[in-house]
Amino acid sequence: MTIAICEDEDLQIQLLKKYINEWLMLGNKEARVVTYQSGEEFLFQFEEEMIDILLLDIEMPGINGMELAKRLRAKRVDVQIIFETGNSEYVFDGYAVEAISYLIKPINKIKLSSCLEQAWNRCNRSEPSMLIEDNEGIRKVYLKEISYIESVGHDTYIHIKKEEYRNKKGIREVSKEVESMGFIMPHRSYLVNLPKVEQITKKELLLDGGERIPIARGKWAEVNQAYLHYYRR
Repeated sequence: MTIAICEDEDLQIQLLKKYINEWLMLGNKEARVVTYQSGEEFLFQFEEEMIDILLLDIEMPGINGMELAKRLRAKRVDVQIIFETGNSEYVFDGYAVEAISYLIKPINKIKLSSCLEQAWNRCNRSEPSMLIEDNEGIRKVYLKEISYIESVGHDTYIHIKKEEYRNKKGIREVSKEVESMGFIMPHRSYLVNLPKVEQITKKELLLDGGERIPIARGKWAEVNQAYLHYYRR
């Protein structure tokens, strides 16, 4: 689990980190806490992280918190958002971006803990995952983190950001696990996570990490239809 703070004031960042770490310790929970000091910095770097919970200051210079939240939802980023602000006038805007709650500064530790608990429970309840097996044992990966799955010989390789993990299962077995979870097979050697697709051409899929996945001859119409259906649902 990763909890992010996007806040432009250093003192507020330190206070939030203190409260979050105390909450994690009391609940015997484990999570990474990462920080960003502007909306621009978050947008530039967040795809290198997999953010589960975001504490987001609304009133920041440049891209403010509300605009940032709208951009994340437009990209279908599944993150639990908790707004923090010094002004209650933005409260009703949060419904459009499905925010957990608003915290008015100065932040109340008990209210923050309650919001974090709610966000944590939502994350654990809605995280589809799969088990992959290699020579080192069995590990759990979340489907939303996967960019694509590649068939190599009798095995598959799970590609997550810049990393890849070998899986002893073949691609046909894996496809049965993920076929109803937003994955498509544009080619017999690849399964692609639709939320990671930035562009479709007649010959390939361009993913958000820059990867290019070939589309087999005769598969374009099926792939294009699946992509359109996913984003229109």
